[in-house]
Amino acid sequence: MKTNKSNFQKLPEGEKASLVLDKGKQISRRKVSNYFVSLYTLDEFMVEIWYHSRSNKIEKVEIVEDHSIIDKYIDEEVNRKKS
Repeated sequence: MKTNKSNFQKLPEGEKASLVLDKGKQISRRKVSNYFVSLYTLDEFMVEIWYHSRSNKIEKVEIVEDHSIIDKYIDEEVNRKKS
């Protein structure tokens, strides 16, 4: 059964994270300050998981709808390949 955006947004943060980690597919990652941010596809939409390295926990799980966020992942991949 597919998950839609509306139902996903109604879930508590912990359930969102579990669903994405269990059913989603990681497609990219980036580092932002003290966070490791991973981009996943889940059914028909994309989700970011923000993991705080110092506190050792997931702090944010959100649907990505802004295409400029996708550009940040592309930039990070390009920079990683140049290194």
